[in-house]
Amino acid sequence: MLLSVENISKYYTQKNNTLFGEKVKVIDSLSFNINSSEAFGLVGESGSGKSTLARLICGLELPDSGAIFLNNKPVTKRLHRQGIISIVFQDYMTSVNPTLTVGEIIAEPIKIINPSISTQALKTLIFAFLDKVELPKSCYTRYIFELSGGQAQRVCLCRALASYPKLIVLDEALSSLDIPTQVQILDLLKQLKEEFTLSYLFISHDIQTVAYFCDKVMFFLQGKNIELCEINNLGKVTQDYSKKLIQSVI
Repeated sequence: MLLSVENISKYYTQKNNTLFGEKVKVIDSLSFNINSSEAFGLVGESGSGKSTLARLICGLELPDSGAIFLNNKPVTKRLHRQGIISIVFQDYMTSVNPTLTVGEIIAEPIKIINPSISTQALKTLIFAFLDKVELPKSCYTRYIFELSGGQAQRVCLCRALASYPKLIVLDEALSSLDIPTQVQILDLLKQLKEEFTLSYLFISHDIQTVAYFCDKVMFFLQGKNIELCEINNLGKVTQDYSKKLIQSVI
């Protein structure tokens, strides 16, 4: 078991006419597991709590109750997740520092893991990662805003790979790209999964993309696990919400 989410809940305070505001439950007693070398899909509508869950799993926020374990260790401790879990967000322009070159962006996680790496070894490694995500070496000195959307998202993926993680969280990471570019990157992610023995948490509102890429899918609504099934069994879902999402693309 690589990742174990155990009965977590998360509340946010929503402003209203009262002095302290109203507590709103965003994640509701949620539990699930991700195995090694598994592409786990999570599909739900906007506002269902998907991005909140991504931040909780990556240790960027803390649950109000329950616990999340990575390799049987709590993700709340940075040392337990550093170099093991990475995240790629939807908006590549705000995911990285736009004042850094592509080479500097990819170098950041490498230096954290290996602070004594030489300049030449670092550059060689960055070129190797650029090659893995099918970007030319010329990208090394360019800035993220000088690239196409597909190229920029490949840089973010490259940065995520640079720490040799076991789990990559993809939070609507392809939704801003056109369909042909999405397919290219999905196929690339499949190749990288085999090469690096990766697991993915693939968060999306698009059931077609999840079905193409993932091994299993969890249907997610208002912070709850509505239904969990293997991709091969999508035609056998029992819950109305799951059926609705599937029928919307048929």
